[in-house]
Amino acid sequence: MSSGFRAAIEGEWTKLNVLGLAVAVQLLSLPVVFAAGLARPPTLPLTPAAALVGGALFGLSMRWAGGCAAGVCYKLGAGDVGALAAVLGMALGATASETGPLAGVRSSLQAAMPTGAAWAPSAAASVGAGLVLVAVLAGLPAARSGAWPWRTTGLWVGLAATVAWLVSAPAGRDFGLAVVPGTTSLLSALSGRAFPAWDGLLVLGVVIGGWGPAPLPWSRPRWRTEGVPKDNAHSRGTASARPRRATKRSC
Repeated sequence: MSSGFRAAIEGEWTKLNVLGLAVAVQLLSLPVVFAAGLARPPTLPLTPAAALVGGALFGLSMRWAGGCAAGVCYKLGAGDVGALAAVLGMALGATASETGPLAGVRSSLQAAMPTGAAWAPSAAASVGAGLVLVAVLAGLPAARSGAWPWRTTGLWVGLAATVAWLVSAPAGRDFGLAVVPGTTSLLSALSGRAFPAWDGLLVLGVVIGGWGPAPLPWSRPRWRTEGVPKDNAHSRGTASARPRRATKRSC
């Protein structure tokens, strides 16, 4: 997602097409899931100040870390040692704002600019928006996003996100794919506190997925740091200060 938005600024929309199709798949499929009683849609309060400030901080952090929340997790699994600092920082920051010293700041931002509104779109609105989005994307040219065409990638991501609702609902978790809660869960587990296992296992799954085919002798990843020149022996083992290069390999 991080590299997708940056590429769109430079005129390359392929990765955002993937995101758009993944969203469209969920807009069309989740009303069916909710109507069948297989999961419950959450009612999310509308907090403009917290959303704007949190979104800006998250965007800046993605730029500095070289990837979004899921991106740094899969890069860690692929052998990027520098991503470990980003994952730990994400877990510590989220915990600090949820139950730690920054909880008061979060509560104040959520209380600022109260609207009294909540976000709970109807099934008709969801399906209508999904159909419009599919119609817009249908006219776009074919291109590859990574190893697959962008339509294939978007379809599979959307289906995976839909399945996440189905498999997490029995655990009492009525929400879609989200990586940040999983990092706080793992931090709670390491400190000996109770934690929601589903979110923690999701993060571990992303890391394992990044490691993926490592047991194959021709694809075993090597632990590395982003952007370190191979001919600079003195700087080996240090993280690069050039996030642009890392961003191009992020989610």
